[in-house]
Amino acid sequence: SRLVLEPDNPAPGELLGLMDSYNQLIFPKAGLDAFDNPHFTRMVEALPEAEYVVFGVATDYCVLLAARGLLQRHRRVKIVRDAVRGIAPETEARACRELSAMGAEWVTTDAIEERYRRSALSNQPGSSVSGVS
Repeated sequence: SRLVLEPDNPAPGELLGLMDSYNQLIFPKAGLDAFDNPHFTRMVEALPEAEYVVFGVATDYCVLLAARGLLQRHRRVKIVRDAVRGIAPETEARACRELSAMGAEWVTTDAIEERYRRSALSNQPGSSVSGVS
């Protein structure tokens, strides 16, 4: 089951508690930046140890803003190189350089899938991965 947490609507309970009730929490964006949704911002603040996997379009806009916001909050960020695409080569290259300099790790879809397989097999607490785009 999934729950959509619209930016202007109140959350139906404590955000971390919602993770126990739903398989998927969706945080729609009002603009380009995921952090414009206050529920998303609160969830990131509540999960300081989580590892965030970022993918989507466009690398030079939405992906840049999401990953930058996470990195500025000192979160571990992996960007899926084969699951992002930029609008323009120049701005995409600049975004990639900036995110790398800030500490983002670039990975592949295969590496993320393998991580999930290992995590599911070991079923270790704290091995969850969150996706953002």
